[in-house]
Amino acid sequence: MKKNIIMFEGEIETTGYFSRQLKLAFEKMGFRVFMFDYENVKSSLEGLFKFIEPDNTIAVSFNFHGISGYEIFLDEEGIYMWEDLKIPFYNIVVDHPVYYYGFLKMVPKTYIHISIDKNHEKFMEKFFPHINRGPFLPLAGTPIYEESQYKKIKDRDMEVVFTGNFAPYSVCEEAISMKGPDYEKFYRDIIDDMLANPKRCFEEVVTKHVTDEISDISKEDLRDVFGNMAFIDLYVRYYSREMVVKSLVDKGIRVNVFGNGWNKLKCNHPENLIDHGNLDSRGCLEVISNGKISLNIMPWFKEGAHDRIFNSMLNKAVCLTDSSYYLKDFLVNNENSLIFQVDRPDTIADIIDNALSNENNLQIIADKGYEMAKKEHTWEQRAISLAKLFF
Repeated sequence: MKKNIIMFEGEIETTGYFSRQLKLAFEKMGFRVFMFDYENVKSSLEGLFKFIEPDNTIAVSFNFHGISGYEIFLDEEGIYMWEDLKIPFYNIVVDHPVYYYGFLKMVPKTYIHISIDKNHEKFMEKFFPHINRGPFLPLAGTPIYEESQYKKIKDRDMEVVFTGNFAPYSVCEEAISMKGPDYEKFYRDIIDDMLANPKRCFEEVVTKHVTDEISDISKEDLRDVFGNMAFIDLYVRYYSREMVVKSLVDKGIRVNVFGNGWNKLKCNHPENLIDHGNLDSRGCLEVISNGKISLNIMPWFKEGAHDRIFNSMLNKAVCLTDSSYYLKDFLVNNENSLIFQVDRPDTIADIIDNALSNENNLQIIADKGYEMAKKEHTWEQRAISLAKLFF
């Protein structure tokens, strides 16, 4: 008997879009899916209780939707309905666990944590061993057209596109300096170490610097330290994004950006930064399908991927990205993608110029990227992996 699956939308646009892609895939596999809509709570609650079948219902969420402090799912004793009704709750967490300490303290007993980076999984195993975990599940992408409907590279209107928001890394300065000069130096040493060694993950670098200062720190105290250092992870990802895009536009590359905040980028040649404003997930996929090269700058995921990589490939743009230990197993430079080193942003403009000088080769790279991603990295493949956990 196929399980009934509860999913969530209406709060965060991106994760709602992911959920809808999984919903389509689950329904194709024969599951019944109920989508709880946070924009229509009353009608969703009515439909939810009619949908639930005892011992035959599970929930699949992204980023704690359904358990992140919503009283509508709690009884008078503070017990989540998922626990009370024995509904397994699979939560796909699309960022580092340090951002979710508050939520991790209140998960129901039926909770299963699924990480999109293998280092995140190791972090959970070490610091939250009491929480049930599912296997590593990388993010995925969505093709919006049939393969024959995509424009050829030579016919696309934009040479370089980037879909994502911008915030200057300077927004983290207050958090770095607020505890005084000694802490500030400590934090900046960690940041400098991460930027100088971009292959090392956040928790590895932080652990080294903390244990150099406090060699006998307990595991519980070290876990708490991480919870107070999320701004360092934000700093390095903001810094990397800023340095890459700034270098490109100042070297004469016209970059079409789609997202919030790009008016805050300080550069010498703002005329090369084409700010189109914010788009929803579908809109981002549409502009990628009209771009020759789709830029990705990885968050500090060293054993995972970003959905922008697979979205680029599945919409037949050439993905230009930095790599990770996970990605190096299937991303091949100048074969199915273009790879740059994030600590050498000054070299990326030349990579783009060289690539655009041979659009026939770009088309070959785009085709091979599409073939690989279509076979292994769609939400349909992720739904198949998840379904194996349900029985």
